[in-house]
Amino acid sequence: MKTHNKYKYPIEINESIKITYNESPAHVGNLKHSVDFIVKEGTPVRAAADGKVIDLKSDSDTGGPDKKMEQFGNFIEIEHENGEYSEYEHLRKDGVVVKLSEEVRCGQIIGYSGATGWLAHLDQHLHFMVGKYGEKDDYEIENKTMELNEFLVRAKINTYASSGEGREQNLKDSSKELIYEENGWKYRDRYFGFNTFIGEEIIWKNEEMIWGMNYYGQILSKAVGAKEIYEFLKEALLQVDESMPFRGPKILNEENFSYRNSNSGSVEDFHGVEMILYQGKRVYELQYHGGIIKK
Repeated sequence: MKTHNKYKYPIEINESIKITYNESPAHVGNLKHSVDFIVKEGTPVRAAADGKVIDLKSDSDTGGPDKKMEQFGNFIEIEHENGEYSEYEHLRKDGVVVKLSEEVRCGQIIGYSGATGWLAHLDQHLHFMVGKYGEKDDYEIENKTMELNEFLVRAKINTYASSGEGREQNLKDSSKELIYEENGWKYRDRYFGFNTFIGEEIIWKNEEMIWGMNYYGQILSKAVGAKEIYEFLKEALLQVDESMPFRGPKILNEENFSYRNSNSGSVEDFHGVEMILYQGKRVYELQYHGGIIKK
């Protein structure tokens, strides 16, 4: 994003002030160009440019490293010329000294720093950013993606990975199905066949289909029984994590078995292949691809 205004530091800079740009896990999407000023609580915060206060919060005294604290952050949002805005976050309780719709001048004290909201890896500091109205909200998308990843991991662990064929339903079309639901989210894994097999995973949020994955797999050798292969596969799938919530980990070794998972992309658009080796020889393979479903 190119800004049209010239902004001044919202903190009076001296040799003791540390400024960080990309160290925080919160600096993603539209926040990737944010700046953190490491200052003590109560440090005066100044308007970075002329503008009008259009949003604020100052009643919270809660903050911490958990992302769930995000909603408790005190902040000020100022609208500037040409549709741009600046935000000043993590202010202390009652640390806002301007009012909604108030016109402010560059350098005017508008509040005092604190430690409220999601502080990520830091403690007391001022989070500062400049944005442009009408831009695609990448940060909102990032949050939704994180929520999807978290649900996807729980769904996979609580279906095939933990129960295999034990809890699936046999449907009239000869397919088999596993379902996991929680808080408006629904995950369905439906597949046909045994060796070979083909299937799909679908996720709904509030009855809207938002994500899907197709897969095709088969056992390639009779060197070891199918039951042993699939039992080891379930062990691998139990180690799915939010960094790549499609199948199992990149590598898992256990006695004579070795699991390999190679993929590219992200949960929005991805493809990959997993395989199992027995005593160094490939005995199973599955190919998969999928991503976000858009209307």
